Amino acid sequence: MGSMSDSLPIPQIQPSLPKQSRASYNTAREVEARARVTQTTETPQFRKALDRLNTVLDKDEPLRDDVPRGYYLNVEI
Repeated sequence: MGSMSDSLPIPQIQPSLPKQSRASYNTAREVEARARVTQTTETPQFRKALDRLNTVLDKDEPLRDDVPRGYYLNVEI
């Protein structure tokens, strides 16, 4: 009969992130990197469009679905 010191060795387990977590982490890093190098050029037209959208959204009414694309916010990205 063996002693407790004769027990089987426990293998070393390397922790790893699930594939989905790694992908999310890589995506987040890419977004942060792009944000650091992106320059914002806020033109008067852009500010006017955002102000208009904020005014419409502040009314607590649903947006109309019968208007053409760009009706609420027409900016170039």
